[in-house]
Amino acid sequence: MNSKTTRNPVFIVELLGLFVLMVMLTVVITGTFMSARAQSLYAKHLTEAVGLASDVAEVGMAAADREEAFSLFEKMEQTVSADPAAGTLEMDFTDKSGKADRYTVQIAWSEDASEAGTFSESDIMVYYGGEAEPLYTLHAGSYRKR
Repeated sequence: MNSKTTRNPVFIVELLGLFVLMVMLTVVITGTFMSARAQSLYAKHLTEAVGLASDVAEVGMAAADREEAFSLFEKMEQTVSADPAAGTLEMDFTDKSGKADRYTVQIAWSEDASEAGTFSESDIMVYYGGEAEPLYTLHAGSYRKR
């Protein structure tokens, strides 16, 4: 009788294969959770951008004309710069602590006056964190009779 113990090489190959499979599965699951986190953050920022754009649009469209709208915007503490003549406005929605999300809102405002009234329209662009492209753009318009 052979007293020497031998290991079966098939068992070792199977063990290594299962270990590799477990590592690959861990990588895939981790990647899935990281992707879900990134998409969740994007959805959060997009939702907040939509809310900011609609709030700014409500303030802007409540005014009778461009000058009144920009005077309302200038009273807001988030206003960084306002140029009623050019129809541009820049607002910064950074939290006072500096840790929270930073949103910048820019408005391009134009008016088309006629004998019957004035059509005002604006493109409200919300930027997040200094990005070059807007996260969300809202096109708003209103018509006022004379």
